[in-house]
Amino acid sequence: MLAAGTDGHVSVEDMRTRRATIATINDEGLQRYLRRKKIVDLLVQNEMNLDDPVRDRLLKEIATGTEGFVGSDLDGLCREAAMLAMREGAPLVNSSHFDRAREKVHATMNERVRQYYAKVQQHFKGGLPKEVQPPEYQ
Repeated sequence: MLAAGTDGHVSVEDMRTRRATIATINDEGLQRYLRRKKIVDLLVQNEMNLDDPVRDRLLKEIATGTEGFVGSDLDGLCREAAMLAMREGAPLVNSSHFDRAREKVHATMNERVRQYYAKVQQHFKGGLPKEVQPPEYQ
């Protein structure tokens, strides 16, 4: 999870506090839902300023430099950037931490994987009548 302050920096201590408040449950699907709901509730509760130009610039920089990243890759990137900041003793995660984290965390999605998923999509395409197939399968 990426939480940015109003100055565009990400507080490692704040992340630890928020992470500790998220309960764990045995049901994986329910656990993911409740974790995301808790994150949204915390952001709303803290009235996070969503119109922060510094934060937006950092997020845009991360987004443009993570072509082919899937959700777990982005999660790993954020975790690695936070670990780099903690190892340095830095109170905030900044763009240099993300730059160095990008050297360690690589994209899962590549052309070979895209082709594989296209073949799987073609294989299962005929399973439903055309009128009930989602547009992306037609």
